[in-house]
Amino acid sequence: MILALTLSLVLAGAAQDASSQAKPTLERAQSAYRDGDYEGAKQLWESWLAERPAGDGRVFYNLGNCEYRLGDYPRALWRYEQAERLLGESKSLSFNLSLARRRLSVHMSHTGGLWASVRAAVASWRPATWFWLGAVLQGLGLVVLWRVFSRPTRLRVTLVVLLLVPGSLAVARSRSMDLSAPRGVVVLADRTALRAEPREELDAVTWLNAGVRARFLAETPDWLRVRVGDREGWIPRDRGGVF
Repeated sequence: MILALTLSLVLAGAAQDASSQAKPTLERAQSAYRDGDYEGAKQLWESWLAERPAGDGRVFYNLGNCEYRLGDYPRALWRYEQAERLLGESKSLSFNLSLARRRLSVHMSHTGGLWASVRAAVASWRPATWFWLGAVLQGLGLVVLWRVFSRPTRLRVTLVVLLLVPGSLAVARSRSMDLSAPRGVVVLADRTALRAEPREELDAVTWLNAGVRARFLAETPDWLRVRVGDREGWIPRDRGGVF
């Protein structure tokens, strides 16, 4: 009787394990996250992504939450940036991005001053941002153009040119942008050396802190070429997250 009971318990445990293994990876990851096992959930979501090179915005978002809970704020920022690229802007994603950036604010550094910061911000604009900027400029230009016909002045003609030309260029840019191309890089580790060439023996051009957002320029199997402010160079691939 005792032997039969033990055997039934073993079989029940084996059936439960098989059922657990049969659950979809995403479901097990969500269950682990709800139970507070953030490391386990992270590993499950990463294993799911390993078989899907195109990625999934929702999984990137969930990974960002895991990294945030685990205290790895640079990687959380990277994952949120990956999610935003695929999902677009949303209130919850924007809020989590701001939380990660706030956590990193004491470590993040930028070089090149205000102008470099503006260029970096513009480089991160999505096609929709370029489109609406162009549409607004073109609309204003048409309003001024109507006034030109009724009462032409040199100032109004100049305003038409200054509004319609940039507006048309902005709309054209929104249509020509390649959404599959990488948008940027998040530095994942403090004191990451930015080198003029992809060679470890070279002196660093500058040092980057974790959380710095750089512009993606090129890549090799082991290196990423980036621009931060007015500085351009290479960082090791394992110290930068591409999004």
